[in-house]
Amino acid sequence: MVGGATARFFQVMFLGPWISRISRQKVKCLASKPNQEDLTILKDLMEAGKIVPFIDRCYKLSEVPAAIHYLEQRQVRGKVAISI
Repeated sequence: MVGGATARFFQVMFLGPWISRISRQKVKCLASKPNQEDLTILKDLMEAGKIVPFIDRCYKLSEVPAAIHYLEQRQVRGKVAISI
């Protein structure tokens, strides 16, 4: 989880291990400092397939209003991406 409401962050942080045990979803907490070294490590982990972001939906740049409307529905289960 990147960003989002503080309450949701704490739900994920505290309930993540339990969710991982009872479902197919694996939830883990990762903290990183915003610096070039950490970003390089995250990039390497993503390229190796060890960290996989969950993209709920992908919209074209021209569909940004529809993407925002979808986010406003608060039913998003992953990230909403904009393809440029």
